[in-house]
Amino acid sequence: MQQDVRCGWAWEAAVGRKSLKVENTNRILDAFERCIEAYGLRGATLEVVAKQADMDRRMVLHYVGKREALVAALVERIVARFEENALDFLRDQQSDDLQGILLEYLFSSEFNTHPSTRLVAALLPEALHDDQIRPAVKSIYDAFHQSVAGFLREIAPQADESRLEHTAFQIMSLSFGGGWMTNIGFQPALTEANKALAKTLLADLAAS
Repeated sequence: MQQDVRCGWAWEAAVGRKSLKVENTNRILDAFERCIEAYGLRGATLEVVAKQADMDRRMVLHYVGKREALVAALVERIVARFEENALDFLRDQQSDDLQGILLEYLFSSEFNTHPSTRLVAALLPEALHDDQIRPAVKSIYDAFHQSVAGFLREIAPQADESRLEHTAFQIMSLSFGGGWMTNIGFQPALTEANKALAKTLLADLAAS
């Protein structure tokens, strides 16, 4: 009986340590995101992130790691958020029109102003000059591209795979590009024009 109690204590201690690690990791990543938006990636040093998270720099190193590990954890988080946000949006829809739902989501203000979309925009300039950041940012786009392609396979299962991949890339580019232009002051009507073009691309794919 005593052994069972000790095992129970050990299990509770292990769960407690895991919970603390998750809590502190999220706290650090939250701080990292705020620092990137405020100072850019170059300004989001370990010292600045630690101060923003209200913890010692050694704690950042212990729970997440150096800059490379921070970036990798952030990329994983962004991809997961995009997927979760898309699934939440789809669950809220009361329509069987998958094509219409996809376009509504990709060209919505909710998507354009989503924190992960803003973070990708903040990381993109750094990716042009930083060999470590470039593949990290590309992996975000790769995941998003494949997600869009997955929807297109359901919409047009008969479509040639190469054309399907190209169409997914075109729609992704129209979505991100139009959204960023709107965020810096271009008229929302221009985003609607991108949405109409994406609709034409989908119609052509479905008819192929």
